[in-house]
Amino acid sequence: VLLSFVFNKMFSILISTTLIYSVQFLSYTNSQKIPWTAFNGGGSRSGINSKESLITRNSVAHLALKWSRQLSTRKDPIDSSPVFWPNVTLSSGETADLLFFNSLLGTLFAINAETGATVWQNTVTVVCPTNDCITKSSPALDPSGKFVYCWRVDGTVRKYAVGSGEEVTGNGFPVFMTYIPVYEQGSAPLNIIGNTLYMTTSGDNHDDSWYVGKVVAVDLTTGVTNVWNALCSNLRYVLQEKDCTVEDRNGAGIWSRGSVVDGGDNTIYVATGNGLFDANSGGYYYGDSLVRLVAGLPNNGSDIIVDTFTPTTFLDMKNKDYDLGSSSPCILPSIPASKTPNMIVQASKDFNLRLINRDNLSGQGCCGNTGGEVHKIAYSDGFVFDHPLAWQDPLGAVWVYVVTTDAQAPGSAAGFHAYQVLTDADGVSTLSLKYTLPIF
Repeated sequence: VLLSFVFNKMFSILISTTLIYSVQFLSYTNSQKIPWTAFNGGGSRSGINSKESLITRNSVAHLALKWSRQLSTRKDPIDSSPVFWPNVTLSSGETADLLFFNSLLGTLFAINAETGATVWQNTVTVVCPTNDCITKSSPALDPSGKFVYCWRVDGTVRKYAVGSGEEVTGNGFPVFMTYIPVYEQGSAPLNIIGNTLYMTTSGDNHDDSWYVGKVVAVDLTTGVTNVWNALCSNLRYVLQEKDCTVEDRNGAGIWSRGSVVDGGDNTIYVATGNGLFDANSGGYYYGDSLVRLVAGLPNNGSDIIVDTFTPTTFLDMKNKDYDLGSSSPCILPSIPASKTPNMIVQASKDFNLRLINRDNLSGQGCCGNTGGEVHKIAYSDGFVFDHPLAWQDPLGAVWVYVVTTDAQAPGSAAGFHAYQVLTDADGVSTLSLKYTLPIF
């Protein structure tokens, strides 16, 4: 993997395998350095750095290569996004701005953002009979800037001192995530919302064995850990195969690039992948569903499912491998003129973007109902695996930007699509495709 750093009174990160995989801009002046603590900025995963002022439409063309470095091999590429913390005190007593990211086989790197030098790295391994024990998860930084949290291929989330890479144990760490790390893996980025760390699980690349998608929440003050399972959701602990029946190795994995998304109102959102759905008949299986949960997943006997959305085509989606949760819910800016002012866009592998009412996901109240999206619009040039970006322009119009991946060549971009949310005189909102950039 080639990590390139671009500089022109500003910093930019470019990480690639054989193709460019992701770009993050971390811009600062000498007087202000802005942490980037999780994938897409963490929290609601907006992907927008509101403090950015140096990288503009006029200046971006003048970026120039500052350094590049070979960090790993084709067999162990970087398939995750970096996080950033400035002015870290190192073991030597010096300070440096650091980038942190995972390699596919599980090495956590800390890189000097100014020079590209490796400050420290460490690896946790697991006996792997399938040669497929990998992670695409991005780490997350503690709000204090003292610790970095990372999914490890042994099925744990671990805590490290940012300046030295030394593991910090106790108070809930390392976090136990799975009994079968070979087959139940962490491919989604970690997130920190308030003082709670979130991580999710899914199956391996080929769904080779039993697994169940889950969300694990860790209170960073108390170390208390809570669990919500997408299948057998009435069971609030890390499951083993004997605990929960999974149909055709479709475990409703939570594997999208955004994973857990902050709702901003003491709730979180997750979208699940292929799996059995029976909540419409009183069951506890939430395959191919958008689920709104109480933040922190409190295990106090109360129901933590606030609301759900499941397409009417859920059975067809499962049978055709059309995961609703191939992408994460994208929270839109509020639109006061709409009858549904608070909305989410959910992309999926069934070639549809769905506009959904956050205040009543199915339009039928909680929970387990099917259908009820505000609007649905089809696209045809590939799958959506990345997290869509929502933006409100200076005139108040809300835009949604979506990158599709070539369905015949996973990992290759197919197109860039710009949608506008339109609201008519009756307050009905719809998505309207405004332009598509040429396939690249």
